[in-house]
Formats: sequence, structure tokens, C-alpha cells
Amino acid sequence: MFGIFGKKKEKEKSPPKTTISDLNQSGSRLIERSEDVKLRLEKIELELKTALEKYRNARTQPEKIKAKKKAIESLKKKKMYQAQLVNLEQVSNNLENVNMQVQIVRDNVDIVNKYDNFF
Repeated sequence: MFGIFGKKKEKEKSPPKTTISDLNQSGSRLIERSEDVKLRLEKIELELKTALEKYRNARTQPEKIKAKKKAIESLKKKKMYQAQLVNLEQVSNNLENVNMQVQIVRDNVDIVNKYDNFF
């Protein structure tokens, strides 16, 4: 099965290297997703307004109950998308911080390489 001495050890894989362009692409995707979530929030706001209007104009109790359920459902969706939008903004801020830190490290490496020749 594994031979006399057991199976071969797998070589350790190095983590994939990320570049500045990868970070920028991730940032642009996050911006697109946040814009999509904002559009969905606007649609939910319209649904909520129509549901509240139907609730106010309802004449019978079953109509009011139906409109109230629709409004509550819209509020739950709105809360979920708002939480997702906050999360996306936090991730975007973290990504920008990482990008700035990478630039600082690159600048420091360049400075050290320039002044290394003096000593």
C-alpha cells in the first residue's frame, strides 16, 4: 500500500502572492457589490412605502393583516441589506488600509536599498 517506509510527505505549498492589482480589483468588486446592495435597498424602500400605504387605505381587517405582513417582511429585508452594506464598507476600509500598508512597506524597502549602498 504505502511501501516499506510509509507514504511520501507532501511538499509545503507557499501561499499565493497577492499584488497591488489584485487588491485594486478586489476593491472595485466590493464597490460594485455595495452599489448593488444600495439599489436593492432603494427597491425595498419603495416596497415598504407601498405596503404602508396599503395598510393605511385598507378597509377590512384581512387586508390590513396582509399589508402589515408585507411591511414587516420588507423591514426585515431592509435590516438585512443594511447590515450587509455596513459589512461591505468595513471590508472595503480594511482593504484600503492593507493597500496603504503595502505601499509603505515598498517605500521603506526602496529607501533601505538606496541607503544600503552608502554604508
